[in-house]
Amino acid sequence: MLSNKTQSEEKLVNNPEYYKYIFKKTEKVVCAVFYILDDRGHAKDNPIIIKDIEKVALKTIDTALRSLQSHGSSSATILSELRYDLLSLQTKLRILHASHLLTADILHVFIDETDSVIRTLKNYIEYGDTSALFSDTDASDGPANRVVAKRPVSSVSGGASRTASTQAGNGTNQPDRKTRIAEVLKSKPNASIKDISDIVTDCSEKTIQRELMSMINDKIVEKKGQRRWTTYSLI
Repeated sequence: MLSNKTQSEEKLVNNPEYYKYIFKKTEKVVCAVFYILDDRGHAKDNPIIIKDIEKVALKTIDTALRSLQSHGSSSATILSELRYDLLSLQTKLRILHASHLLTADILHVFIDETDSVIRTLKNYIEYGDTSALFSDTDASDGPANRVVAKRPVSSVSGGASRTASTQAGNGTNQPDRKTRIAEVLKSKPNASIKDISDIVTDCSEKTIQRELMSMINDKIVEKKGQRRWTTYSLI
């Protein structure tokens, strides 16, 4: 059994790379979300949408805080939860944009930032080693250059390029539906159609069900249970 000291050292709060590139980036994104909501006075005119986003943002930072106390060898569950929360936050921000309450350039910045954290979490969850946190970056990069998004969150109040705005507005370079469903199932194994539809919001539950059946036929997804107890997982 590990000593208390060793267990404490294993906690992710003591991992400088995790703290800086996962926790702090998540914290900055959540703070920026609240800044945008408060700065633009959306709460008075759209209380339901705003409260929904605030709820998801608070859940995200709560999960990030709890992750700091998890141990490196047994943190996959809570990191999967954090990844799922970030996907949920992206969806809520897209809804805000679709409601004409968030500009395309600011949405693009948020998606850019959260995507970088989600990719890093994916590497860590799959490989189970803090050295994998930066496996998708150039080994020649210094720590200061690792997992840095294209634009900092602090730039959300400023304008982005016209190209970025166009991409965010017309949905180009977005993953296809099956890829997004697979991402949800990676973050939340044994997910129901309702769980998936909470994240993949640009289609009906019937469409998601058809995509899942196609993925089952392709031996990508397996189905468990029947009727309302049905869940789906990646094979």
